[in-house]
Amino acid sequence: MLAIFLSLIFLIIATRWITRPIEQLSTFITSDIKDIIPDNNPALNNKDEIGLLARKFNDLLVDAQKYISRIEKTSIKDPLTNLYNRRHYSNIIDNEIKRCARDKQVINFYYIDIDHFKKYNDNYGHDDGDNALKQVALQLIATTKRASDLSFRFGGEEFLIVAPTSTADGAYQLAERIRLDIERLNIVHAYNGETAQITVSIGLCSVLPGHQISSVEILKEADKQLYNTKRLGRNHVSQRVYGSNN
Repeated sequence: MLAIFLSLIFLIIATRWITRPIEQLSTFITSDIKDIIPDNNPALNNKDEIGLLARKFNDLLVDAQKYISRIEKTSIKDPLTNLYNRRHYSNIIDNEIKRCARDKQVINFYYIDIDHFKKYNDNYGHDDGDNALKQVALQLIATTKRASDLSFRFGGEEFLIVAPTSTADGAYQLAERIRLDIERLNIVHAYNGETAQITVSIGLCSVLPGHQISSVEILKEADKQLYNTKRLGRNHVSQRVYGSNN
């Protein structure tokens, strides 16, 4: 009886010794793959077959995480300009508006269009057109370089910047700086009227803290202000401020 009892005790201990690492590894690998930290693998330093399995899994995990990261970046970025795309805008814009409201900041939508860009493509070719778009995009990033400034390519020659400021006047000053910085790139555009270089028109919608308005309405108003800018002769900024007497 004693031998049977000791055998049972040994069997329980041995089973526990074998199954516990397997249970730990199973729990580890069933977590969300993006949240797993490879170095936290509990069986990583085991000297047995379970340790070998754990290390093989880690190799696959690192490769998978790199692949997922590349896919995620591709899915939210415009491949030509490396700016965020419209899909990413749709995913984050409502939270961005809420964040600005919580921080009591002015939320601003800058709708930007390259002036007479069709004429540029028609006369210089699409390769030069793509290069021009890249240069404009790089300048947008350089001018709006705070982490809270978000730049999007909305399609064709249209861009959108969503950026907070402390005042509506500060928002207008930023729009002017964007416009002038792009003009100072001196990208030759002989078919752009008297300027003979690439310029942009900007429609700006600013919403003061405390004023309730949806992202759809802000974007619609920024687009309307862009139309006003073009009607006034392009290479200008038109602004509408919500939450004031303007």
